[in-house]
Amino acid sequence: MRLLLILHPDYSFPHPIDDFPLANTFFSWLKNDPQHRLMIIANTDIAEDVLRHNQIEYKRMDGKKRMRNLLYPFVFQLHIFKWVRTFRPTHILFDHTDTAVLFQSVTISALWMKRFQQLPAYIICKTDKALLETGHLLNGKKKFKFSGLIRANQFINEPEELRTSANIFSIYHRAAPVFYPRSDDEKEHIKYQLTKGCAYFLCSAAFQNKASLVLLLKAFSIFKKRFNNQFLLVLTGISADTLQFKSLIAGYKYRDDIIVLSDSLKGDFPMILAACYAHIFIAGEIYPYDISACFAAGVPVIADIAMYKPTEINLFLSNKEGDVQQLAENMMLIYKDESLRNEIIVTSAQYVKSLQPGVDNAKVFHTLLRNKDI
Repeated sequence: MRLLLILHPDYSFPHPIDDFPLANTFFSWLKNDPQHRLMIIANTDIAEDVLRHNQIEYKRMDGKKRMRNLLYPFVFQLHIFKWVRTFRPTHILFDHTDTAVLFQSVTISALWMKRFQQLPAYIICKTDKALLETGHLLNGKKKFKFSGLIRANQFINEPEELRTSANIFSIYHRAAPVFYPRSDDEKEHIKYQLTKGCAYFLCSAAFQNKASLVLLLKAFSIFKKRFNNQFLLVLTGISADTLQFKSLIAGYKYRDDIIVLSDSLKGDFPMILAACYAHIFIAGEIYPYDISACFAAGVPVIADIAMYKPTEINLFLSNKEGDVQQLAENMMLIYKDESLRNEIIVTSAQYVKSLQPGVDNAKVFHTLLRNKDI
């Protein structure tokens, strides 16, 4: 199989490569067969780990163009088609819905372009929101059609309208090696640096949606009113200098119990995650890592049921999307019931150890290779 992976033009590939679980999945897939090849097309610098891999070809787009440039779709396609003719891929992967839409936005009539349009093409969805937004492209009427969606996390919840689709494939992966349980001494050290030793809930959402931040602050208020303890709320994905944050926090009763991670501590993020009491995921937001990183770090998770599908075992606590009271109740439950918290930590750690991502992903890629016209 020869995979062509087209990254979002504004996407920055992290360094080291182990910080990107999906990239680890591709590395595992390449190890399974020395005949496999992967070409990556991107608009940014890429990690040295990738460049040194003898089964990977990397092509960088020229210039610092952005999608708002009206000519960019033409330039984007011309570069891709030039490289495709020499690489001759068997399958195409787009890492983002916007990338796939951008690719479709211009039609270039050429014989090799028509052949390119006939190749199986898949869009990688990293969140529930992306999965929903991308679903309508499966049956698109444009010339370049998509064969299916690749769900980049086995826990991502499928929107109801997509649950009967046979064209959604799940990639399984373990978290990056930087996420693992820390000793009590390590946790206390980072807590002293960050919160003067106080326990804390963690949320790493970028908070692109103001309503998400409001929801979290309201739930935290209910929690604080109920217990009046020294618990803090640490936010790592938002800047304290933004007008949105300043306006919301100005009149907030518990504003002194909110900590926004400073730039000087961002390098310690895996440790900060491992030391938190629980991590909170809110639907519709972007996170720097997924739920499996929390499992690997030994951290309980509270997540909107719209994001992650429920499991038969206690891997995390779930609440309805937008339900402030239920989110607050889950925060209170995990605070009151230490045995439940420990059970979740042990169960999720056992689950992570039981994963065999290399075997599972080999099956997924075998399916994609066999079913060229899904």
